[in-house]
Amino acid sequence: MVFVVSDFNTVKEAIRSSRYILYTEKVSGSKRLVRVKAGMIGYEREYDLNAPNDREEYEELMMLLRMFGATKVERVVRDEEFLG
Repeated sequence: MVFVVSDFNTVKEAIRSSRYILYTEKVSGSKRLVRVKAGMIGYEREYDLNAPNDREEYEELMMLLRMFGATKVERVVRDEEFLG
């Protein structure tokens, strides 16, 4: 179970305190859809890199993910499909 939050400060604290941090990033032009799972906390936001405030938060989030060793998820498949 994942508790999805909209508060950026909450996800930053979860990143700092979680053992396993996963994220995905989908790129569409100047937009980035980022999903983060840190412990049981989930965060999802679309950033428009042409907007200064979005760019600033996006860069801070990416820096935190790198700093705390987050793993980028490339894709998700069922066990049966992966091992079959």
